[in-house]
Amino acid sequence: MIDQEKKTFDLTQLICGSQGTLAIVTEAKLGLIKRKAHRSMLVIFLSDIEILPEVVHRVLKFKPESFESYDDQTFKLAVRFLPQIVSQLGFKKMVSLGLSFIPEMWAVLTGGVPKLVLMAEFSDDDPEEAKEAATQARAELHGLPVRTKLAASEMQSKKYWTIRRESFSLLRKNLRGLYASPFIDDIVVHPDDYPKFIPELNALLSTHHLLYTIAGHIGDGNFHIIPLMNLGDPAMRKEILELQPKVYALVAKYHGSSTGEHNDGIIRTPYVHLVFGDKMTALFEEVKKIFDPLGILNPGKKVGGTMQDIERSMIKKM
Repeated sequence: MIDQEKKTFDLTQLICGSQGTLAIVTEAKLGLIKRKAHRSMLVIFLSDIEILPEVVHRVLKFKPESFESYDDQTFKLAVRFLPQIVSQLGFKKMVSLGLSFIPEMWAVLTGGVPKLVLMAEFSDDDPEEAKEAATQARAELHGLPVRTKLAASEMQSKKYWTIRRESFSLLRKNLRGLYASPFIDDIVVHPDDYPKFIPELNALLSTHHLLYTIAGHIGDGNFHIIPLMNLGDPAMRKEILELQPKVYALVAKYHGSSTGEHNDGIIRTPYVHLVFGDKMTALFEEVKKIFDPLGILNPGKKVGGTMQDIERSMIKKM
């Protein structure tokens, strides 16, 4: 944040990182990136979590524009709610998309659902260049025990994006009385730690009575776990208070972060010290006092938040 040449202190990173707790931004100048015209997708079906880091490293060498993932639970939900997914489209697209799901439906029926589905999308203004990047990334995975597929059309790519984006939404709409409760959403760990972290995370989640999906930006190590819960049920609120510190302790064990892109907020502030340590957290508190001595900007977020704040927040959402 210090420009050694100009001998100035750039507040941009500090203000952005403070997530609205230090100052109010009244004007901003943004730089836009022009979207590439063409895309080609490499889909990877993975059943062995142990090789996930190697898969990620090999694909990243070819600089995909996006590298996403969803788990087997999300995959099954998409097949379960297939009629609702395709009904949101026009008739022609509905028939085309419905037919394209036949291989996935057959995989579920025959027990061949992968542990993870990875989607690496490559972009370029030249369609052949985009396809070539996806093809090279696929060749790079030769010899690894994975199944791969090149999405040969926009409709095939759309199918996988639909699963990634719509399955949880449809689950929420079809289960009355349950609401998205992202209290352990947005965790980050290094891809090299996937083989140990993911099984430990799944084992931890299995000890609690939750209905959830896991999706993520697999190339960045960023996972979104969003359970559906009834916060009017005291037992569900108890689940949150018991599970949350366990998940964040696991993330800290692997030197990860409790949030990657969705801010800390009331729900994560009491656990900031697990990520940054007590000394850094104390510095956060000092900076807060300098910029906002009256504590009027997003109080209880980033610093000063308590478990009682979390409990009150849950009750308000009932």
